[in-house]
Amino acid sequence: MVKVSVIIPAYNAEKYLRECLDSVVIQTLNDIEVIIINDGSVDNTLQIAQEYSSILPNFKIITTKNYGPGNARNIGLELATGEYIKFLDSDDELYNKNTLELMYHVASSNDIDVLIGKNYTHFGKINLSGSYDTLGRKKSGIIDLDTNKSYPFQEMPGIGDKLFKRSHIGDLRFPLKRWEDLAFTPVLMADSDRLYFLDEIVYSYRMSLNNTSIRGCLFANNIFDFFDVYDELNNNFVKRGIKEKYDNELLGLCSMHGHFDASFVPLWINMSLKDKKLILKYFITKLERYYPDFRNDDIANSYYADHKLFKKLFDVADILSSMSEVKIENLDSQIEEFIENSKIYTKK
Repeated sequence: MVKVSVIIPAYNAEKYLRECLDSVVIQTLNDIEVIIINDGSVDNTLQIAQEYSSILPNFKIITTKNYGPGNARNIGLELATGEYIKFLDSDDELYNKNTLELMYHVASSNDIDVLIGKNYTHFGKINLSGSYDTLGRKKSGIIDLDTNKSYPFQEMPGIGDKLFKRSHIGDLRFPLKRWEDLAFTPVLMADSDRLYFLDEIVYSYRMSLNNTSIRGCLFANNIFDFFDVYDELNNNFVKRGIKEKYDNELLGLCSMHGHFDASFVPLWINMSLKDKKLILKYFITKLERYYPDFRNDDIANSYYADHKLFKKLFDVADILSSMSEVKIENLDSQIEEFIENSKIYTKK
């Protein structure tokens, strides 16, 4: 068994893949394996990956049809032999050469299920946020979930700044939908016996115009996947036997991310105002079905107290939703018909 398996989904990643892989090659932790999943790329991604695997025996390449990052990570999990799992996106980098050694040493010596570090976010050479911790933590240590029950639901579900014990992941897998990490990370954090925050930057997150997060904010991109992923999140909590313990927190998570997703619809640049009103009417009405009091949720409002811009964006979305003249009867069939007939949903 190797110490860490690094799983890298790569779709048309030729622009930054070398920088990503170089950040792994220089790691001071030697006992690692690197699993690159070429997710149906049509550029030079495969050729670049092969350059590394031809001279580095611990680099493995799997090529599959383009089913998205969730499927690619699932393939990586099936093949991984490491004691711990590190996910790395092909346009990002490990922060420095001792990142894996530091994360592994802390996790293994403390028998940690999930270790959470900090991100460095940049746009080219421009430092966007420096090193940050979304919850304002200042000291490394074990997170006591008995006294901080809402922590797994306030922590962002992104996987780049985290290290997961493979045995703790078990048979949990990513859904083949957008927002796939939302059904994965909160489950593992909430079900942890030992959850750890490391006050060190571990992940270099690159913002670019082709970044999936930015495209998800600016372009119409399968917003209704949110509800399928939220259902899967709930099912995963049931399977782990912790649904009843965290029922209120799960509703809070639905509220917070529902606010977050709806708040970007007014910014979508490839959609008419009329269609924005339609989408928001459907989305917010369906969100109200899941959580009738979602606007007053403590977890969401706590987040927006520190991120006032997102709250303002959601207020705009709520206003646009109320301006739609679409009737709500037979909502589900209307949504299905709208999605089927619309060309606003982007596909890879």
